Amino acid sequence: MKILNLLFIILGMISISCNNEESSLIDNDSREDTSLLIQEEEKNEISIEAIDKEVAIVGGIKQVGDFPSPNSNMDFKIDTTEKKVLKGTTLNVEFSSQVNISGAYVRFREVQGENSESYFNVPSTSFGGEKNIGGAKILSSNNLNVVKSAAKLKQSDNTIIVSFSKTIPPGKMSFDICIYDEEGNISQVQTLCIVVREWGGNSEISGNWKFDRFDYLQQKEIIICENKDKIQANIAEVLVDQWALFLGEDGTYLSTINRKVNFLNTGSTIVSCSPIYTTFIDENAKYTGNWFFNQETNKLTVVDFVFEDLDNIENNKKYEGGDLRFNAVEVKLIGNQLELTLEYWGVRYLAYFSKD
Repeated sequence: MKILNLLFIILGMISISCNNEESSLIDNDSREDTSLLIQEEEKNEISIEAIDKEVAIVGGIKQVGDFPSPNSNMDFKIDTTEKKVLKGTTLNVEFSSQVNISGAYVRFREVQGENSESYFNVPSTSFGGEKNIGGAKILSSNNLNVVKSAAKLKQSDNTIIVSFSKTIPPGKMSFDICIYDEEGNISQVQTLCIVVREWGGNSEISGNWKFDRFDYLQQKEIIICENKDKIQANIAEVLVDQWALFLGEDGTYLSTINRKVNFLNTGSTIVSCSPIYTTFIDENAKYTGNWFFNQETNKLTVVDFVFEDLDNIENNKKYEGGDLRFNAVEVKLIGNQLELTLEYWGVRYLAYFSKD
């Protein structure tokens, strides 16, 4: 299978308040159902027993004992005090400091209650790295939903990666974090509030969906040839374009794709003054994972956990922490048609699905 890559711009996690109430869904019925779920998540406080069992720091060394006490006012600031995260994924916590950091200490705790009896010592060598969802690198979600890029998207060097299991209950928790240098100076403690979210979120978009079309692939382009003649050519030749998408009410997701698309080779076309196409997408695959609908923004996030190459099983992969396919894409539900707003190199376009 030949793979060429298209890149989504990966956005960071959207921060929310531990006490925020979200609003605005596609219709009133689904708004009521999802609001009840979110209110339940907002009210539930995850027990310290569940936190200790289901949450960890990537690259951190777990130590039993008292949390180290601050002894300086060294420069230290985290990027936000409130975050949300989906079950089975990771959360990237960025911070800044003007000093030479040797590491960080992190302690989990209940929002209004008990602290963990252990903490994590995170050496600076474990900071930064690739963007993550759940311990596996996030490969960029591709705009035409083709296969993925192995490009590594670097983030801030000062980043702590917090890993959440698939079985952690939804709800609120907190953790304390401070940094230290090689001379033993320890900063003041900063506290982060986290809301762990369940998958799913809007029953109106659940069900079986059959791909209809990309409006982008139906566009034409005017080419000025070397001999100054002008020709009009389709931006793509769609040879095969079959895509079945299942979104379960419980947040499960299944996608089968059989697609072969040739894109216009502008350089060769200018020289020949006739349309020349290059195979750009060649995929026959199955993906399984989870989806989440953010009712505050009407946006859909889809994460792959298993990839199956239906032409070559040697390419099959499992992503323990997930591989981002759609990152907060706009959704519209019009009758039995699902409309997704995607972006390709800064150009917005639409993908249409019909209820199967």
